[in-house]
Amino acid sequence: MIGEALVSKPDAQLTPLQERFVAEYLVDLNGRQAAIRAGYSARCAADLAYRNLHRPAIAAAVDRGLRQAFNTTRARVVEELAAIAFADAADFFAWGPDGVSVKASAGLDSRLTRAVAEVSETRTSGGGAIRVKLADKLAALEKLGRALGMFREQPANETPEAEPPSADRREVAKAVLAILAAAEAEPPDDQDT
Repeated sequence: MIGEALVSKPDAQLTPLQERFVAEYLVDLNGRQAAIRAGYSARCAADLAYRNLHRPAIAAAVDRGLRQAFNTTRARVVEELAAIAFADAADFFAWGPDGVSVKASAGLDSRLTRAVAEVSETRTSGGGAIRVKLADKLAALEKLGRALGMFREQPANETPEAEPPSADRREVAKAVLAILAAAEAEPPDDQDT
């Protein structure tokens, strides 16, 4: 298995289960599935994967594995996803009442060209067309958010629990209730008299 061969123990800080998690994570970069395949409970696999990936020793082992397998790092993957996720059509095209034009590739820096998935040109006797397809922005945003820990994977059989209100939220709620109570107690303004 690709992941197993890449996990080395120079710092010996990982337990055997954590080593297995890293090996499984390197297979498809899916934390929840890696946790399940490594032997963690499916019920709490998403939470454990999130916590594992934020532990310095495990993050370092993942980075070593990525560097050995693909000559890349998590930072490089995040950078590529960000280039796609934040690509702006105005960097590639100009449009207006006179039509649409594609900007020359020579005028684009490498960060912009990373977001281009396909370029093709069709020529006919009556004219032609240029097609520029950008990479999937929504998919890149989702993957970037997951890579940055912005989303928590929710198992299909688990319903999301309501988050208990924080002290700040409770204070805001009390203030809103006090304002509403005060508004009800005040006599209405008679502006017609």
